[in-house]
Parts: sequence; C-alpha cells; structure tokens
Amino acid sequence: MGDDRSRIERAVEYAVHVPVGFVAFARDSVPTFVQMFSARGRREMETHHKDVNTRINNYRAMGQLAVQYGPPVIRARLVEHLETLRVRANETFASMPLVDRGPTPVPTTMRVVDEHEAPARPGAADPVTASASAEDGPDPSGLAIPDYDGLAASQIIERLEGLDATELDAVDAYERATRARRTVLGKIAILRAS
Repeated sequence: MGDDRSRIERAVEYAVHVPVGFVAFARDSVPTFVQMFSARGRREMETHHKDVNTRINNYRAMGQLAVQYGPPVIRARLVEHLETLRVRANETFASMPLVDRGPTPVPTTMRVVDEHEAPARPGAADPVTASASAEDGPDPSGLAIPDYDGLAASQIIERLEGLDATELDAVDAYERATRARRTVLGKIAILRAS
C-alpha cells in the first residue's frame, strides 16, 4: 500500500504541484526578465545611436576639412604642375627648328604656336613627317594604360589609382590634347593632391 500512496503523491506532484510552481515562478520572474531584456535593448539602442552620431560627426568634420583645405591644395599642385609643363614646353619649343622663337620667350604663359608651325614629336625625321604626325594627334602608345582610346572614362578612372606622377602627367597631357573629359582630368587632379 505504501507503493500505491507513493505513486499517487508523485502523480499529484507532477500534475498539480509542478504546474502551480511553474506558474508562480513565471509570475515572479517574467516581469524581472522583461525589465532586464528591456533595459538591455535600451542600452544597445543607445550605444548604436551614439556610434552612428559619432560617425556622422566624423564624416561631417572630414567633409568640412576637405571643402576648406582641399581646393587650395589642389590649386597649388595644379599651379606647380602647370609651371613644370610650361618650363618643359618652353625648353622643347626652344630646341625645335620649326618654331619661330621670336625676340624673347614669354615668361609666365606658354607661347601659342601657329597651326602651320605645329611642332614635331620627338624622333620625327623631317618637317613633312612632323607636320603629318602633328595633324594625326598625340600617340597613346606611350601611356601606362593600354588601349587608352578604347576605354570609357569610368574604366580609365579605375586604372589611374596605380600610376606614378610621371605616368599621371602623361595621361593628363594626352587627355587634354584629345578629348579633355572632365571626369578623367578631375580624378587626376585629386590623385595629384593626395
């Protein structure tokens, strides 16, 4: 009979006491868990909000610095490169026999050559060949970007990143002499400024 009573007590325990105990535990614990999860969620959102605000402020500060200091730096570099190109052009024009040197070279700007006096590219054999090649336009084969004329501006911009200053100068001179695309020239100016 003791065994039967023990079974009945176990059945009552599993059927009545355990569910009642679970409900009582849930009643006492659930509000605590809800408050705990709510507080944790609030902290996570505040942390995320602070991170986003910090990033926004950093980007804003970088943008303000770029706007404030970027153009003067770019302008200074452009002036420097233009001066270098002017000096090279004057030296090149001075050494060419087809160019009328005039009384004195102009010190601040490049002298414009009459279209009938188009300078020959280095290595041209005679004046007839030189004028024919000048009419054909610059030669892209010396550029560091293969098949330059066959590429779109977006493809050229992607390839400018790995070029050194001399290669950038060559691409810049060729682009200005041919299509003068603002996107390509602008990217070259940005790379020179950085």
